[in-house]
Amino acid sequence: MYDAILRPVTELTGSGNVHIGVLFCHNDGYSTMCGHATITFGRFLLDAQDEDVFPRRSEILVDEVKRAASVNLYAPCGLVRITVPVKKFEKLWKSDPSRPVSFINVPAFATHDVSVKIPEKDK
Repeated sequence: MYDAILRPVTELTGSGNVHIGVLFCHNDGYSTMCGHATITFGRFLLDAQDEDVFPRRSEILVDEVKRAASVNLYAPCGLVRITVPVKKFEKLWKSDPSRPVSFINVPAFATHDVSVKIPEKDK
């Protein structure tokens, strides 16, 4: 099980680069990232209308042509960009549960070429 501790104020929310921060926790401490929690969190943030919970909710931009909203999340791993499909319910944009959420995580790369020997399996 994962938990998400909302951090409405971080150094990046103050600069306007992200909408909200989060700390992912589990039974052994915290985690730098959790894909499943990010997907769930994206939907939650779009559906939360309570600005006490999500003060920057009104700053979420919706692309009406793509019917998707972009949420910038600040996690311990860095900036995570979540794309949440939306549809209009009465006058509000909310997450569209019939379409998948996607996200772009922080860049990752190898700084050196590394060879790894994999032992042959015993027969």
